[in-house]
Amino acid sequence: MLAELSAKRLQLLKEAIPRVARVAVLWNPGTPWHAAALQDVKRPALSSSIELSGVSVQKPEHFELVINLKSAGALRLSIPQSVLLRADELIK
Repeated sequence: MLAELSAKRLQLLKEAIPRVARVAVLWNPGTPWHAAALQDVKRPALSSSIELSGVSVQKPEHFELVINLKSAGALRLSIPQSVLLRADELIK
């Protein structure tokens, strides 16, 4: 069903933004079925005159938690102390 969904997504994108000429697809070469899925996306892209560029993505090895306190304040969000203590970086 991925091929049909990919074609429909590209069709809707082209309808919403008629001048779209380039679309990027994120995929993980370590996932066995992603190469086939990328091919499924390429077929409808070519028929829609959309240039498709595949971007290889790998799993991150490290995650950081950065909290922007100024933005949180502007949104009237209260960040619990337990979350603040976990943060790798606090932006004031």
